[in-house]
Amino acid sequence: MHAMWGDWAPVWERSKLAAFTYAGAQLGTVFSLPISGYLCDSDIAGGWPSVFYVFGAVGCVWFVVWMAFTHNTPADHPRISTSERDYIEHSIGKKE
Repeated sequence: MHAMWGDWAPVWERSKLAAFTYAGAQLGTVFSLPISGYLCDSDIAGGWPSVFYVFGAVGCVWFVVWMAFTHNTPADHPRISTSERDYIEHSIGKKE
């Protein structure tokens, strides 16, 4: 994510965005533990195996969404506005 934020985030916003990104991983753990307990206690797909099926399916869906909407640089993104692209590229500076 550091490499991606290096191409997408203005210099003065990078630390905030990186912290938000890595905090999301910890927040995912906070939410997934009680959900895992509920799934283990349920009759969905045999109880405890459902944890692997549910979170595996969510991971696959997340991958498809990530690949569909994420691009390496603002210049590669087809749906970004010109003003937003110019703002990001100007604030980052020229890369060689």
